[in-house]
Amino acid sequence: MKNKWIGTLVMVLGIVLGLTACAVLDTSGASGADPAARWALLPFANHTETPLAANRAEAITAALLAAKGVADLARYPAGLSQESLFDAGAER
Repeated sequence: MKNKWIGTLVMVLGIVLGLTACAVLDTSGASGADPAARWALLPFANHTETPLAANRAEAITAALLAAKGVADLARYPAGLSQESLFDAGAER
């Protein structure tokens, strides 16, 4: 009877130990970035085959900075986009 109880206890402890080994605790310290400071968002370069991926990455970055409390965000003027969907100078 005692051996059965010890075997059950070892099995339960093994399962509990196995489940806790899979747990992840993600903690991060306070960011050293000052949300009251003036921020500049530089243009991203698209090195993928996805059209306008750089523009989407810039928009996501601006949204995340705004969510973190950054109020003064200056966007660097990218000029004419080299990744437009249509070629305006193409002859028909």
